[in-house]
Amino acid sequence: MKFPYLCVPTDSSSAFPKRKALYRPVIPIHVYSPDLKYKFRHYALLDTGADYNLFHAGLLDILNVDYLKEGKREDMSGIEGTAVETYFHDVAIEIGPWRYEAYTGFTNYGMVSTSDQMLYGILGQVGFFERFKVTFDYKKREIEIRPKLTQD
Repeated sequence: MKFPYLCVPTDSSSAFPKRKALYRPVIPIHVYSPDLKYKFRHYALLDTGADYNLFHAGLLDILNVDYLKEGKREDMSGIEGTAVETYFHDVAIEIGPWRYEAYTGFTNYGMVSTSDQMLYGILGQVGFFERFKVTFDYKKREIEIRPKLTQD
């Protein structure tokens, strides 16, 4: 399945005086509660540098899941090096025709947003890249995703 890169209009800067937009590998997904009764549509950045899937904790309200009581805590740190409380939950993720279970982190801190403040989640190594073969074609501004035939 192919997806276009997300085009994010942005201002030029002294470092990039001709820049008018950024292109990011962001795709539409659905996230479901473990019992598949509740779901939300969201956008997620395909992040090869992320160890795990990560979404904003407020989205768990839509899935009728208690952030603290039902999750397993792991303090995560990213580019800034500061550890943040992250609670992992079993959810189902749907990308195009594929739905699968993924142990996924939810946090109130450090989420990715675009210049127009569109918030999106992160799909990382465990919970996404372990299941799919992904080809990034920046020149064509296209991402191709195919399920792996076997899981490692």
